[in-house]
Amino acid sequence: MNTVQKGDLVRWYLTYNDDHSLVKDVGLGVCLDVETVSPYRKTELGMSYKIIKVYRNKFNDIIKLSESDVERLTQ
Repeated sequence: MNTVQKGDLVRWYLTYNDDHSLVKDVGLGVCLDVETVSPYRKTELGMSYKIIKVYRNKFNDIIKLSESDVERLTQ
């Protein structure tokens, strides 16, 4: 899995909540920010995940997605 960084061209996926293997929509965008979030107060507990803010060209808006719903495009 390639890591997404700020400024990368990405492919984003929107999936259905009850079945993540079914893709509702897909498109291209630009990564605006990567935020590491922990469900606990301290990230030392080892459980953290990344939230990626993406500018979607298709809809001309900004959304936040989990790391599993964003794929970095390589050259």
